[in-house]
Amino acid sequence: MSLSTADIKGDSIAANFFKPEQFVGDKQLTRLQSRWVLDFCQKVFSKDADETQQFLDVGCGIGDMTKDLLLPLCLPCRRIVGVDLSGEMVEHAERHFRHDKLAFAQLDIASEEDVTQFVDQYGLFDRVYSFNCLVWVRDQARALKNIARLLKPRGECLLVFHASMHALDVNRSLVEMERWGK
Repeated sequence: MSLSTADIKGDSIAANFFKPEQFVGDKQLTRLQSRWVLDFCQKVFSKDADETQQFLDVGCGIGDMTKDLLLPLCLPCRRIVGVDLSGEMVEHAERHFRHDKLAFAQLDIASEEDVTQFVDQYGLFDRVYSFNCLVWVRDQARALKNIARLLKPRGECLLVFHASMHALDVNRSLVEMERWGK
């Protein structure tokens, strides 16, 4: 089962974590790591970006890294679509990181229905990027199948995520404790 919008609303840790204000601020280490991965991996894609290609950023959050890190390395492209499960994140991205080569949309990457509707609206993608998002998805197998569905034939992807992460479980346990649950 994936983390859904209903899960976010019903889970106090997720409800607070998946808000734009939690992501605004100093993310220097995350930016450095993502930049290093991008610089390294951009060289191994089968072809350079051109005006006909569109790319997808899964788990774009507030949109800052989509605009500031990903976009400069993907130009000239037709478009980058940044998607996030949280509607609040998407709204923040649209307000603060607008660019004529960017679009932002809400998408549950682990939902077959959402992905089908998304493909109908945006089409398929030449590349899919995702940075530290998939660790939060409960049904990672479904998410990976959906990412494959979003790619054009011979499309490529760069997915960065931890093989396992216990931080969410620890956070959930802490929030259940009276002292930390506020």
